[in-house]
Amino acid sequence: MKTLAYTPKKETGFTGTVMLEMMNYQERLKKMQEMNLDDEKDAIKSAEAITALVSQSVKRIDVKHGDTKFTDLEELGYFDEGTKLINELSVVLIKGIPLGNG
Repeated sequence: MKTLAYTPKKETGFTGTVMLEMMNYQERLKKMQEMNLDDEKDAIKSAEAITALVSQSVKRIDVKHGDTKFTDLEELGYFDEGTKLINELSVVLIKGIPLGNG
């Protein structure tokens, strides 16, 4: 595992950085298999597994949306825009950080 900085996509409206503990490709494949993300299963269980992955992988949040600053993953979850960022992070954790992200 390696801790890497991720800059949210510009269209999210967030500025700043999220520090993520990233798995390499082989580790991500193994994790997806453990989480059974390749199987058809109930959406709530998938969402719970992915949310748990995000919670354990986010090491630090320092982002702003307009005048509102966020330093806590839980705080993001109260807002629509924050939920969208959490979903974005889950995709990044499964697929990897794109080069030149942001």
